[in-house]
Amino acid sequence: MKKTFTLSIFILLLFTAPKRSFSSELNIGLTKLPNSIDPIGFRIYDHFLAVRPMYQTLVRIDENLIIRPFASSKWKVSENGKKYVFQILRDQRFSNGELVTARDVALSISRHFWNDGESIFYKLLKDVFGVNGKINPGRIIDSINIIDEYSLSITLQYPYKPFLQVLSVPAFSIVHLDKKFDVTSGSGPYILKKATPKKWMFQKRSELKRPIESINIYGVDNKSDFQYLLKNKTLDLVISPKIAQVGSIPPEYTIAYKDSLAVSHFFYNTSAKFSEKKARIRFNSLSRRFFLSTNEKTLSPIDTYIPAGLLSKHYYDRKIEESQVTNVVEKDLVVRILVKPSLFSKSFLMNYAKFMEKYGYQIDFIDFKNDGDPNMLKGDYDLVNMGYLSLIPDAEGLLTPIIDNTHSKYGVFNRSEIIAYVSETRKIESYSKRVLELANFLKMWEEDNKFILPGFQINLPMLYKPNLVVPASSYRYELDFLEVKFK
Repeated sequence: MKKTFTLSIFILLLFTAPKRSFSSELNIGLTKLPNSIDPIGFRIYDHFLAVRPMYQTLVRIDENLIIRPFASSKWKVSENGKKYVFQILRDQRFSNGELVTARDVALSISRHFWNDGESIFYKLLKDVFGVNGKINPGRIIDSINIIDEYSLSITLQYPYKPFLQVLSVPAFSIVHLDKKFDVTSGSGPYILKKATPKKWMFQKRSELKRPIESINIYGVDNKSDFQYLLKNKTLDLVISPKIAQVGSIPPEYTIAYKDSLAVSHFFYNTSAKFSEKKARIRFNSLSRRFFLSTNEKTLSPIDTYIPAGLLSKHYYDRKIEESQVTNVVEKDLVVRILVKPSLFSKSFLMNYAKFMEKYGYQIDFIDFKNDGDPNMLKGDYDLVNMGYLSLIPDAEGLLTPIIDNTHSKYGVFNRSEIIAYVSETRKIESYSKRVLELANFLKMWEEDNKFILPGFQINLPMLYKPNLVVPASSYRYELDFLEVKFK
């Protein structure tokens, strides 16, 4: 009995919010907190947002998706679009007291190309920066030139229009590195005072004037913890797919669904049941019928691999092939689909299976959690579903799953044509021409092969209290919730 009482007191202390001034403390819920403060390897929304208070990037994207200075005071782009010169704000300091210099910026960018790193930007940007192979830790890539203590230039191999957007991604945060090149601190407006697996506590830097004095970020992956935090009105703002699974929402909260640059598609294994294109066309068409009939608020059905707004209108003009879809029923064809449980509700999967059963498909959904799943590595599936977040507001940010030919690739199909083509289009200096060429090729490649079953654009559920001012914008990773404030 004593142990139970002690545990109850511990949980109460952990999750009960003290009485506070609503103008001084902001409590935020995210699905899961990262295991590290180093943002270089982050791949999901929650981790991007969790570290936002403690870091600066050279530039940031505001709630209107306009690029603004952040750690830089200004920048200049050459007429040919290849050279960027940045002036760094003077007298900025890391949380350990050391000044932020151009060398810190150069190292923070260069480490994406170090041979001990885990940056997913290496493949995307190595040609842009002209990096031939990974380099040793501590080296600064040749395309970066430190002009003086507070200015540097970056020269690209060819014009790359999303470059400033790339620099706004938290993975490109300016970090302080120790002698072992490990991240020790950031230069953002808040200092991380304490971090536990369930709660990160940030305090505003004393020299800054901001309406929010402190930010507490909670991990709400555990359903009972999440329900407790909502019931006690601890959280002011929640950004998490877990909202859909928590049950009844207290009336004190407003719920909204924000579009994102995240998608969820299905990729075929063409070495078995779906080796023929006509089989893929039929399965796609039937699946699309079901997708369009769903009312999942977090999922918006799309007919293309790239969501709307990133390529020309021509790319999205598709003819849906219904001619090969008949009422002929397959003879109990078992289809094994790998899915991540967090992307779909149980009712969605159950209804999908029931719908496809009418046409002779016996859907066997198999949970998998990561790219190293044995079923995925062995190709022991017919389709694999993935959720993928574009790291930049550009179509190239979504190409990795179809041009990655490593062991963690999604689907089993011939990638050689698209890998070669994307590599060539990256060398086109005119951005508008490059985007047009990419749109034309992707449309043709998708329609000619049907290697992909397009699924959904993911809408992020968001809860917030009515006394909170939330920027009216798509809640993408680049949006600073540092602009959230109380009325």
